[in-house]
Amino acid sequence: MPMNNTNLRARLVLVAGATGLAGNAVLQQLLVLFPRARLRGTWRTVPPYLQDPRIEYVRADLTRQEDCLRVANGCDAAILAAAVTGGARSAQSEPHRQVTDNLVMDALLFEALHQSGVRRAVYLSTATVYQDSNGCLREDELDWNLDPPLVYFGVGWAKRAAEKLCRFWHARHGMQILIARCANLY
Repeated sequence: MPMNNTNLRARLVLVAGATGLAGNAVLQQLLVLFPRARLRGTWRTVPPYLQDPRIEYVRADLTRQEDCLRVANGCDAAILAAAVTGGARSAQSEPHRQVTDNLVMDALLFEALHQSGVRRAVYLSTATVYQDSNGCLREDELDWNLDPPLVYFGVGWAKRAAEKLCRFWHARHGMQILIARCANLY
């Protein structure tokens, strides 16, 4: 069933990572598209700056299981935009920063959604999952047997693992998950 103003009227939608670049943009669009939705946004280090009475902000460390369960409790749907990011320079100089925390967050969030009865989610992945290429790749050209580019090797595999978790939660528990791969375009 598509989400619309009618069926989101009394729904509580979790936006994990609501104060990050992607999460804040998602939050703003939800406020416009679904004016009667109730939103729960998580933040860890960047305090909330978008203020609206429809948003309940919760400070949470999404690498902790109890925090993931706390923020998922009572939600009807979720948009998972939380991630440790840093761009190409960080991926090259400190590649471990974008690996462990992202793996842990994604795994714990999906488990918390399941335990809380959330049946629908959007997972914001990243274009770093694609293999190295000298041009544009179409979706059907993603080759899971080829490594991501060396500079994104760690985070690329972390996000590939999370996309496989999406498949697992769908296949085993029927969770409906849409995967959106974001990319930095300049």
